[in-house]
Amino acid sequence: MSDPIYKTVPQELPVGDKQQQSTGGKQQDEGDTRCGFWIYRPAYMQPLARIGVFAAFYSLANMLTNTLTFYVNSQITTLERQFGFSSHQTGIIMAANDVGFLVFVLFAAHLATRTHIPRSLAITTIVFGISGIFCSLPHFLFGASVNKDPTTDNSTESNFSKQSAVAGSFCDIFNISGDPCGINTAQNTAGQKDQTTSEKVSEISFVIIVLGMTLQGFGKAPRLSYSLLYLDDNTKKVNTGFYAGIMSAAAVLGPVAAFLLGGVFSRMYVTLEATQLTPRHPSWIGAWWLGFVVFGLLAVIAAIPLFCFPRKLPRNKVKDAPLTQKTPAGLNAIEDRCAISPEFVASLSRLAVNPVYGCLVVSSCFHIFMAAGSTAFYPKYLERVFHLGIHTANYITGGTLAYKY
Repeated sequence: MSDPIYKTVPQELPVGDKQQQSTGGKQQDEGDTRCGFWIYRPAYMQPLARIGVFAAFYSLANMLTNTLTFYVNSQITTLERQFGFSSHQTGIIMAANDVGFLVFVLFAAHLATRTHIPRSLAITTIVFGISGIFCSLPHFLFGASVNKDPTTDNSTESNFSKQSAVAGSFCDIFNISGDPCGINTAQNTAGQKDQTTSEKVSEISFVIIVLGMTLQGFGKAPRLSYSLLYLDDNTKKVNTGFYAGIMSAAAVLGPVAAFLLGGVFSRMYVTLEATQLTPRHPSWIGAWWLGFVVFGLLAVIAAIPLFCFPRKLPRNKVKDAPLTQKTPAGLNAIEDRCAISPEFVASLSRLAVNPVYGCLVVSSCFHIFMAAGSTAFYPKYLERVFHLGIHTANYITGGTLAYKY
């Protein structure tokens, strides 16, 4: 005999539960599509929840982060003069950015669909700003210059006269070393101490700048994948390329601004004070730290508007994904991240055996090999071969990049 009919009829929720469920879902949808900062989502900010506004704000942030990435290339000669870096060390400084990028980019791209993209881009932009300020720390920790009096070339004579004035009344006439006042011995000891101190300052400064550039690499990793995914999910396919082109054009202005403003900062003395030296003098040290501070602070400011954009933009009828997806029962956020590890490994395995993807990666590597070295050491090459000032070489490099792109 068949089962009773009442067993096949699904049980309905009470009217109050229905209203609460529908209201909760509606509030979550509105919360995920409304523009604002955390719980503050006023009505006057909702007209800004558009893909064009997002592209404009992120283009500015992308330009500033690219400026920070290439700014160190414009200060290679200045860093070598101030801290005694070799070309090998400056090469490591510039490569540290790419090392941080390679370590984090695969994980960041794989987690793109599971994160709040605008907030993630804002956080990475702040990381860029902090890394720039971090790179300028050697100037504030160890002073403007190793040479305390760069305006004079007779520092040895100045130190000799000061030591003679102090030690004049303590001369030992029975000293058979030929140095009755011990002036030469004091000079040699002071010189050894200064050399040891300079080496320590150089080593610590090198580590600080390398760590700052590595931090930039971590901040650079999610930029491309996250921004393109947000564009693709919130606009029609025919418009994705248009907005992506706007952001790419703004990013190209970053290297140009880095070298042009790097030339401006190279004309300023490292202490920002008036000096008798000229930028063509061998002892001239430009204000290399100023660019890191300025661009770092601007990047932090440019990141603030990105926090206000929602996870999904409203009135998106093309690719609306369900916004009420929840983490499976019994899994918290950390367990959910661990649960995707097999999927991540499987994705890497499929890509590793894909011949088309492999050829594209190899061709991109060769293209970067060709462009990276020339861009990094091009200003230094112009300085040495054509006997140009640092600022002039930076101006030429910035103009060359503008013409190239």
